[in-house]
Amino acid sequence: MEVLSRGDLPSVKHATDTLHIFSTCSVLKVNIDKTDAYFGGVSAALKQQILCETGLSEGSFPFRYLGLPIYPSRLSISMYEGLTVKLSSLLQRCQSEYLSYGGKIQVIQSIVFGLGNFWGSSILLSKNISKYINRACRQLFWGSPDHGTGSVWCTWIRHYFLKECSIWDLQIKEFYPECLRGVLIARDRTANQLGGMQHVKELL
Repeated sequence: MEVLSRGDLPSVKHATDTLHIFSTCSVLKVNIDKTDAYFGGVSAALKQQILCETGLSEGSFPFRYLGLPIYPSRLSISMYEGLTVKLSSLLQRCQSEYLSYGGKIQVIQSIVFGLGNFWGSSILLSKNISKYINRACRQLFWGSPDHGTGSVWCTWIRHYFLKECSIWDLQIKEFYPECLRGVLIARDRTANQLGGMQHVKELL
């Protein structure tokens, strides 16, 4: 259980009195040995008075509550280790089970997004972690970039867009997905810088 209070003696005393009333009514007591007090913006003298009043020990940040890291300022990447480890193990388990595309979508919607939303509803996720979650979902569905031409993404591009055409001859169209248009734009820029498409083909 987590109890929040203002950093002054009257507020802390009111919180402890309320806990005592709760203990009397429910026969549930606070285990002082497993309970710590955390402070922010409190002077050393007042902190010592509060610790003496409550009999608690001072805890240090970060600590975990319901599996989530609690810290008074912005979390560093390393503090999201619980989330990244769970996502990594989930990816490895799903990839080893050879799920169908429908099964992968179900995993992404119910588990991966659920895990990310659980964290996101309690703490502010950094942009890097949001990108990590999106990348994990993308790799689970489309396949890892390490899989090369065997990935679902490459198969989709070849089947629906390239067909019988070469990537060197494919013209950019507005309805193409952004990822494919980005590849084609990079292709054309490279060709302009290196003296033509034929020269790029010869270099590759």
